[in-house]
Amino acid sequence: MLSILHKEGALDRVKAGGEFRYLSLAEPINRQQRQHLAAAFPPGSSTSLGPAVALVVLVEYIKHPQLDFEQLAAYLQEQRASPSPRTASASSLRSTI
Repeated sequence: MLSILHKEGALDRVKAGGEFRYLSLAEPINRQQRQHLAAAFPPGSSTSLGPAVALVVLVEYIKHPQLDFEQLAAYLQEQRASPSPRTASASSLRSTI
């Protein structure tokens, strides 16, 4: 429903934190919403893993169910299965699984 309203021009939309956020079209409210999102999701930051990396994490989690999140992060770092340092952090793994 929200995407239809956006396509019809009734809502503004931005992508933040890997998800679309729908905003008001009213200028003062839109500006405030954008400022809030900019503070909550600074450019270059990410709280979740990309789909390809999430799949690798899921496969390894299935292969090694005995590992906790910290151990799984360490294992993935050792295997170099992740393209960036944030990928193998325990907190990002928790949000994926």
